[in-house]
Amino acid sequence: MTASNKVTIVIPIYGDWPSLSDCIESLKQNVDFDKHKAILINDCGPEADFIEGKIKQSIKGCGSFK
Repeated sequence: MTASNKVTIVIPIYGDWPSLSDCIESLKQNVDFDKHKAILINDCGPEADFIEGKIKQSIKGCGSFK
């Protein structure tokens, strides 16, 4: 892969906020979001509304997360 290739990271979500939170923080620290983006897909698992709210808080201001 060359440096100019853009990558979209797709993260399916089904419960387990603590692990998802760790994943989001790792992405923030390790991915060059000037080039790449991440898509979080909430599969409406356990505590879907709670997790949706936590996701929105966690990615606020991070335009490369959808």
